[in-house]
Amino acid sequence: MLKHDGIEIPCIYHSGNKNMIVIMCHGFGSDKDEVGGMFTRIAEALAEEDIASLRYDQRGHGESTCPIASRTYTKQIKDLKFICHKARENGYKDIILLGFSLGAKVIGDLLTEEQDFKMVIMWSGAAENGIGSLRGKHDYKIEDEKIIYYFDFRQPLILSRRWLDELSESRALDGYNSYNGDILAIVGSQDKIVSPDVPSHIKNKVRVICCDSDHIFDALKRDDIVTYVIDVTVKEIIEHKNSKF
Repeated sequence: MLKHDGIEIPCIYHSGNKNMIVIMCHGFGSDKDEVGGMFTRIAEALAEEDIASLRYDQRGHGESTCPIASRTYTKQIKDLKFICHKARENGYKDIILLGFSLGAKVIGDLLTEEQDFKMVIMWSGAAENGIGSLRGKHDYKIEDEKIIYYFDFRQPLILSRRWLDELSESRALDGYNSYNGDILAIVGSQDKIVSPDVPSHIKNKVRVICCDSDHIFDALKRDDIVTYVIDVTVKEIIEHKNSKF
């Protein structure tokens, strides 16, 4: 358990070689294991290769119990920044960021502030400025100073009303466009949440892999595509681990 700004951050750490760590940022309405256990599975696959990883619950998600007033988008970015700094303090020289959906947006906004990362990986990444793909995708209501989102796969998600206002100010695409490192983007051709064309708006070096799947790589219906996504991602991470640059 990490603690930042007086708030506990539920997380799971897998140890590995001190040269590199993969920090995973989950999507909207999800948690540190990600839908279908995708983050759990890739963490275990990385551990087999002696590569460390850390995945955590963003504010208001999973086991996070922080006050509603603290569940803002800006604080989500600051939490990720804090986790990266703690990784460096603990001796990890190279950091790879892996973001799923909205998690990739959080990473993009962090990239507007700092870029000392070995590589960035997006799974169905919402690498857009402003609200982008989230607009109109989920039912919600605003009640006093909180916003309540409704899903068919989990209990309602309660965030600070400020969360949506701050999300509208996101400069995630600008962050990716200013990043000089390698970017791997894996998208689903049938994605109805985040357009598979999003990576095409990133001007820098991006390797795009397109799967015949939906937003979550059909994780709840079949296993072969998720296995492929994990295998490709792990292979890419190993190549960067062995690279001197």
